[in-house]
Amino acid sequence: MKNENNRCAILIPDGESHFLNYVINCLSTIPRALVYVMTSKNDVAIKFSRFVHHLTFYEITSDEHWISCINSEVDRHDIDVILPVFETGIRTLSALRQDLTHPNKLGLLPTTHYFDIAINKWSLSKHLTQHQIPHPLTLHVVSGTGDEIQGAEQLTFPVLLKPLEGTGGGVGIRKFGDLGSLNSHVNNLSEEREFIVQNCFDGIDFCSNVLCENGSILAHTIQKHIVHGTKDFAPQLGLQYIENEEINAITERLMKSLNWSGVANIDMRYDSTTGIYHIIEVNPRFWGSVEGSMLAGINFPQLYINTVLGREIGPTTYRYQEFFNLKGVLARIKKQPSFLFRWRWLWNETPVKFVLWDFKFYAVRIFRKLFSILRKKFF
Repeated sequence: MKNENNRCAILIPDGESHFLNYVINCLSTIPRALVYVMTSKNDVAIKFSRFVHHLTFYEITSDEHWISCINSEVDRHDIDVILPVFETGIRTLSALRQDLTHPNKLGLLPTTHYFDIAINKWSLSKHLTQHQIPHPLTLHVVSGTGDEIQGAEQLTFPVLLKPLEGTGGGVGIRKFGDLGSLNSHVNNLSEEREFIVQNCFDGIDFCSNVLCENGSILAHTIQKHIVHGTKDFAPQLGLQYIENEEINAITERLMKSLNWSGVANIDMRYDSTTGIYHIIEVNPRFWGSVEGSMLAGINFPQLYINTVLGREIGPTTYRYQEFFNLKGVLARIKKQPSFLFRWRWLWNETPVKFVLWDFKFYAVRIFRKLFSILRKKFF
């Protein structure tokens, strides 16, 4: 390693991502790690983080310009590892890896072919069908055409209507209890858009989180959702980290079929009637509960860095662990105020330690959120 005192310089080139601070919190636990962030947004709150060694703003004009800026940052700061966080950056770096001055400083990434299959819910459904991997019945829908939904007689209501891509946090998902209301909604949309409609069933939500190389899983965690979000389809507030052989087996089949390299977060749902675990979607990026995996024993950003640096990947076993995000902490304390004084729980099973360590950053975020709410209400 080139940096003095055995320091590791890490460049996150897609500093606009709302998952950025979760990854940076994981990186903050790595001794002698220096985090450099590139962003195309001029006033990001992360610039106030004590865990960001240096932040650079670039007004990006194209993918090729973005790669050129990455090359500049790598040379300027003697970067050891390029660590993309979000979908757009991961795909662009996968497609233009050959244009990097130091491609060896970029780690495991999926091919663009399999990335595009994984991120598109209709393409993923066809892939799962081809490889006989369990998933809900899924139909392709185009709005604004007046056409009937092909195969609608196979649906079992209620069903979910989802955009093909970009439903992080459940944005854009709608639930329908009968075919008439579904048809009415789809046909009344003025613009032509693609959706999937998917059978919805009673059950339990899980996520399988992985770091892979050429289809082989190097490390994983499994999280069971135990406290639901405040809105339908919103991220869960509370999780349990568990082991489950059936989920592991399905995840292995999926990752092998995609010849996957890099990180991924796979949403799954257990059908309480049939006893089958179904793949719901694949998020080909880091995810919002990556801190929870780290607290359970698997620090995915650190393992990614180790693969770039040629080190042993590190521990790949984790412990049973509950994890509550900050909204989950507030909800639990509101329901049972005594949890405010359970310091061991707050420190080991929530992100509270990161709020205390990086207080200025979180204070700025809260202030900006409150200001935005007040501005919408009074101006």
